[in-house]
Amino acid sequence: MSPKLIAAQIKAVASSFPVAAIKTGMLFSAEVIHVVAKTLKTVNCGPLVVDPVMVATSGARLLKLDAMEALFREILPRATVITPNLNEAEILAGCNIKSLKDLQKAALIISKRFGTACLAKGGHLDGGKVVDVLCVETEFTLYTAPRVRLRGTHGTGCTFSAALTAALANGKDLHEAVAIAKSFVTQALRQARPTGQHYPLNFLISKYKMVQH
Repeated sequence: MSPKLIAAQIKAVASSFPVAAIKTGMLFSAEVIHVVAKTLKTVNCGPLVVDPVMVATSGARLLKLDAMEALFREILPRATVITPNLNEAEILAGCNIKSLKDLQKAALIISKRFGTACLAKGGHLDGGKVVDVLCVETEFTLYTAPRVRLRGTHGTGCTFSAALTAALANGKDLHEAVAIAKSFVTQALRQARPTGQHYPLNFLISKYKMVQH
């Protein structure tokens, strides 16, 4: 898809609906990043959640190297919150992450570097629990849930940031929005059903359970 068409889509949605929050995901190239950053300046869409999609769970790079500088300069400083996974947090913070303490350190570095909140996702750390770290300025909040051990899951990080954006759009503050998003993803994993050799997240049951509670 051409950058020109992406800009036209953003403008069409923003002019047609009362957009209360916006999320970016995989932007891939410097050209796309330039046009997204430029277009976001022309629309009023509330909080901006940036999922800095650079490295997949498999370790595969999803962002061109020449696009990283553009992402760092043009998108990340505009974010309300950045939501990197462990591998992305290592790139953004410039340090290795082997423990929860390392994850907290990285979240602080990222928050200071880009002048915004950072939610560093800890799903790739070992342990029976998954701990995510929210750093707002110099204050940390930890969000913990039992690990749901499934093979062949994909998109948990993208779902987390999307659910976080939805909660912000519904008027929740950042801390509550993170808690809602984590609960949503955990329930979606718990209710996953096998599809071939994979266990895709079950969004519908997760949503139903959250409404009931």
